[in-house]
Amino acid sequence: MVNWEFAGHAVPSLDFGAKYSLSGGQAYVDGIWASSLTHRRSNGTFYWAGCVDFANTHIYTASSVEGPWNRHTTINNCYYDAGLLVDDDDTMYVAYGNGAISVAQLSADGRTQVRAQQVFSTPSSIGTLEGARFYKRNGNYYIFLTRPANGQYILKSTNGPFGPYELRQVLLDLPGPIPGGGVPHQEASSTPPAGTGTTWASSTRTRADASPCSPRSRGPPTAGRSCRRSTAAGAPPTRTR
Repeated sequence: MVNWEFAGHAVPSLDFGAKYSLSGGQAYVDGIWASSLTHRRSNGTFYWAGCVDFANTHIYTASSVEGPWNRHTTINNCYYDAGLLVDDDDTMYVAYGNGAISVAQLSADGRTQVRAQQVFSTPSSIGTLEGARFYKRNGNYYIFLTRPANGQYILKSTNGPFGPYELRQVLLDLPGPIPGGGVPHQEASSTPPAGTGTTWASSTRTRADASPCSPRSRGPPTAGRSCRRSTAAGAPPTRTR
């Protein structure tokens, strides 16, 4: 990564039990799974969410990414590989799951779960999908999902955050720019300021990549020229029931 600086810790202390202090046990590689960070314009607050121990999801908040960060709430549900979304009406949602992908709606204060519903079941022909990243673009809802560790897929709903969703393949076995670096996956999307004309998708394997992402009038966005070749062109969408 170039021109990046360390900002701080969204979780200032791993105070989730004695084993996190190596007292009466240890929690090495048992801690926080893929987390999510978003900004809520209505109150100028950053929200971080992460599932711990496959049990609870902790949400921390701060007015600046540098902190200080404070625990906002603990929700008795594991939002595995969480993807936070603040909708146009300021409602907060979380996409999450492994194989079975769900969407949860949070309360107005972001402290409790109002509703949770499974919105997609990964076909056996694909295997496992996880790493949800939740976006809204032009009135449509998108959930980016990764197939570890060689593919990227996207769900699209034109009928609200709870679907139904259609599945499309974005990339599969796409060679990265560095030999031996693996296949880009676990993507996230970022839209630069208006007028720049390009949405970028970042992905990771043993290093981070950035690719220009081209929205299309039909089907999913594509990432880079090679990705367009690897996309299942003309493949019919998979719709949830």
